[in-house]
Order: sequence, then structure tokens, then C-alpha cells
Amino acid sequence: MMHQMGIRTRFSIFILGTVAAVLISSMAITLTTVRRFTMEDVEDFSNTILQETNTKITTFVTEMEYLARSLAEYPVVRALDIRQFRDLFLSQVLVRAGYLRAIYMGTEYGGMYEYGQGPGFVDHVPTLPDDYDPRRRPWYLAALEADDFIVSDPYLYASYPVLGITGAVPVYAPEPPHPLVGVLGVDILLDDLRNVLWNLQIPKDGKVLLIDEEGRIIASQFDHEDRYATTLPAFDPVLFNRIQQGDASSFSAEFQGRRMMLSHTVNPATGWSLVLALPYSTIMEPANRVLRLMLMMDVLLLTLLLSTIRILSGRLVLRPLEQMVSTVNRFHQGDHTARVAGGDVDEFGVLAGEFNSLVATVQAHTEQMEAEVAERTAEARALEQENSRLRLVEERERIFRDLHDTLGAQLSNISICASVAESSQHDNGDRVAEMLQRIDTNARAAMESLRETVLGEPDFSSLPAVLERLEQMIHRRLSINRTSVHITSSVDRSLRPSDPPHPAVLETMYRIAEEMVSNILRHARADEVNVVITAGPAVIHMECSDNGCGFDHHTVLRGMGLNNMEYRARACGGSMVLESEDGGTVVRITLPIRLETAS
Repeated sequence: MMHQMGIRTRFSIFILGTVAAVLISSMAITLTTVRRFTMEDVEDFSNTILQETNTKITTFVTEMEYLARSLAEYPVVRALDIRQFRDLFLSQVLVRAGYLRAIYMGTEYGGMYEYGQGPGFVDHVPTLPDDYDPRRRPWYLAALEADDFIVSDPYLYASYPVLGITGAVPVYAPEPPHPLVGVLGVDILLDDLRNVLWNLQIPKDGKVLLIDEEGRIIASQFDHEDRYATTLPAFDPVLFNRIQQGDASSFSAEFQGRRMMLSHTVNPATGWSLVLALPYSTIMEPANRVLRLMLMMDVLLLTLLLSTIRILSGRLVLRPLEQMVSTVNRFHQGDHTARVAGGDVDEFGVLAGEFNSLVATVQAHTEQMEAEVAERTAEARALEQENSRLRLVEERERIFRDLHDTLGAQLSNISICASVAESSQHDNGDRVAEMLQRIDTNARAAMESLRETVLGEPDFSSLPAVLERLEQMIHRRLSINRTSVHITSSVDRSLRPSDPPHPAVLETMYRIAEEMVSNILRHARADEVNVVITAGPAVIHMECSDNGCGFDHHTVLRGMGLNNMEYRARACGGSMVLESEDGGTVVRITLPIRLETAS
């Protein structure tokens, strides 16, 4: 059938088929690209909405926490002066009448002192059951368990059957040993929390839901919840499971009878999940409009192209066109010497000249780019080699410092023990035996230090263990010269065992102490050394003083040991202060409890 068609018809079909294939491919790529960018824009939009909503909820809860903590510090509250509770609590409630229901104090003796407004209150005093005991209420138990401010799960109030939440904080007496006085609570109706969501105006028909840790809907923009409901509706368990797994911050799913994109995050103040639902059809509507317009334009362009080809593909253009097509095919097949034969002065002659010039330019650019790629590749390899060399140098310096501070310290002890043994070999046999035993012990310790440096670091995760190990090390090493050692260590009670100092800080403190002892043994000629270590909530202070000969640290050239000490302290974000005179030397080290991390 194709052999019966004229060249113009076949040329037209070929051109139209090629253009149609390109347009279809372009449409497919455009469809994928537009949808991808649309989803990315929607994800950014969703994250912005979630952040704003999260901020409002967090601000709401933070204000409740600030109020509870500030009231808990009032002297009349800590002293349990119940005669002043009414004026203090009620004034705060009335000032915050827009969202605060009540403030109360449940004592450890079972007393309940509550003042508020709204349903369930008569003259601002609640009507409670006769057997009411605040110590059995969820807010009381949760606050005692956390020993800190908490936001309770939604529950029914005892004075009126309506859902709400409570911000509660334990209250302790001001006098030591600060016994528990009770728990102070601040009540918020869920309806007031829902108003935070309902006041949001979300574009693209989006709606927000707030879900607790058990999968119950606390507040939602999809339906107006009953103000006085006694139970919370359950969120779709399958979708809630996907949110809890946290595989992705956004995903597409069927919800409320429509396909929607669900984006979620966790509110840090409450632990509740915040979910934003956007209808998929609304999200993709702008992209679909663009695609429909592009499709119409493509059909129109194909029609115009067909008409143009039929007009321009006459006998006067077929031959030059075939020649150009032949040349293009040869060039496409790898014949870069292919050129269109010129000679005519008409438009095809000009086109042939331009085509030949373009091919030459492309060829020149290709060769230039290949040369630049080769040059960049060589530069990249050189840079990679330099980086490898610098990393090797850095690792060698680290190993050298560790060997200097650990193996060097042990070798110093061996040297000192050998000197003592040599000086005592004629007068004191027991002393020689003791020094020989110390040489053996230090040699074994040096081998152990070398093994730890090469194969892995020792355990520096426990502050008490490191302090004990440090104290043993100082006593053991300074006993060579029979130096009197006094070590004092104290740990602030606010530094909890569950949140210990960073292991790198403890290792730095230990390594600096090793080097300080080495300096005392080698240079100080001291007979008394005092070490004071104080671990506070933010920093660790270590001060080491001796009554040795001292030195002028402004004129004496520092050795590797002092430089290592100062380098280690600064590397952890700390500092070192050195004072020395004829009466001895004092070294003060300050290290942070926590290491700063990059955000």
C-alpha cells in the first residue's frame, strides 16, 4: 500500500507520525512532571499548614503549662493556704474566660479545691460526687507518674459529663525535704480546643483532624462534633496504623468516600497526631486544566502542520528535502563528515549552508566538551587523592594524640619506676621489687591501652564509673613517688542518671587527667597533689593543683602534652586555664556536659 502512495503523501505521513509520537511522548512526560511538581507543591503547602496548626496548638498548650507552673510556685499554693485559693484561682479563670474552665488543687490528703465557670458550677464551685477523691483521677495519677507538667488524655469531668483535658503539675512544699503537697490542675473543654481548628481557613477544600494516641478523633473540620458528647469517634484504624508507622509524612488513600492526600505530623506538646486531608481531585484540577489545554493545542498544531506539509512538499522541495534527510540519516548513523551539497542560491541552499555550519559547530563543541570532561575528571581524581591524604594525616594525628596520652603515660610510669628501682637497688630490695612489679603492671597497662586505641575505645558512658577509674589511675600512678593525693568529686543532684554526660566529654576529662599526672611525675617534683571534680547541670569542672617547682608558662616552650590537653578541651567546646609559679602549678579544665550538634 505504501508503494502506491506518492512521495509527498508518504513524506507527510512520516512527518505527522514522527511529530505525533514526539507530542505523545512529550504529553506523557509533561503529565508525569506536572503531577509530580503538583504533588511536591501540595506537600510543601501541607507542611506549611501543619506547621502553622501545630504552632497554634503548641502555643495553646504552652500557655496552659505556663499558667499551671506559675500557680504551682505561688507561696500560698505551696503552703496549702486554702483560704486564698478561691480569689487566686477564680481570678485566673475569669481572665481567661474564652477557653479556661477551671483551676483546682487536689491534695495528697484527698482534699479538692476547685473554682471555675460554666456548666457544673454553682457560685463558681463544682458539684462533685460524695465519694470523689482527686488522688484516683487520671490527671492526678499522670502528673505524679511523670513528676512534671502533663496534658491528660480526654476524659469526662466529674462535676459535669463533658469531655475535656487537664494540664496538671505536682506541687511540693517549700521547706526541705520538700514533701508533696498535691497536684494543681487546669481544665480545658475539648470544644475550646476544636475552635483552634475551626478558625483555620484552608485552601483547596482541605480539612484538619486532631487524633489522640489511641486513634480517637479529638477535633475535626469534617463534622461539627456534639459540644456535650461523652465519647470520641474513632479514626479509620487502617489509616491510623499507617500514620503510626510513619513510613511517609504524606500518602494517598480513600477517606470520607473520596480519594485524598493525607499529610500528618505529631504535636510535640501533646503527642497527638495532626492530619491534613486534601481531595485529590481538587489538588490535580489545575494540572488537568493545563493538560487539557496542551492537548487542544497539540491537535491544532498537528492540523496546521498537515496543511503546511501538503503545500510545501511539491516537486520544487522534494529533492533538496530528500538530500537533507539523507544527510541527516548519515550523520545520525555516525558519519560526522556528512554535509549537505550546496550550490543553489535559494532558501534550500541557505538552509544547507546553515545546516553544515551547525554540524561543524556541534562537532567542535563536542570535542571541546570531551576535552573539558577529561580535564574535570583528572581534577576530580586529584582532589579525591588529596582528600584521602588529608584524612590519612588527620587519622594519624588522632592516633598519635591517643598514643601520647595513653601509651605515653604508661611508658612514663615505666621510666620513673625503672629510675626508682635503679636508685634503690643497693639500699632497698623491697622497693626494687615493688618498682619491678609496677613496671610489669604499667607494661601490661600500656599494651591494653595500645589494644584499646587500635581496636576500639573503652567504655566512657557512666559518670560514676569514669570518676572511680580516674581516681584509681591517679592514686596508682602518683604512688610511685609516694606523693600525697587528695581527690574530691561531687555530682549535682539535678544531673539525672537517665541523662548522663556525653561519652566524648568523659573520655576527654580522663585523657586530660592522664596527661596532667604524667606532667606531675616528669616535671613537678611535688609531694602533694589535690584534685577537685565537680559535675554540674551544664558543665564539668576539674582542678588539679600541686606544690611542685612550677614553671613560667609564658616563656617555657610548651610540649606535646600541654598542647594535647588544650586541644582536647577546645575540641569538646571547653577551655583550659594554666597557672604556675615557684610554689606549684594549677590546671583548671571546664567541659560542657552536652556536645553541640549541627542542626
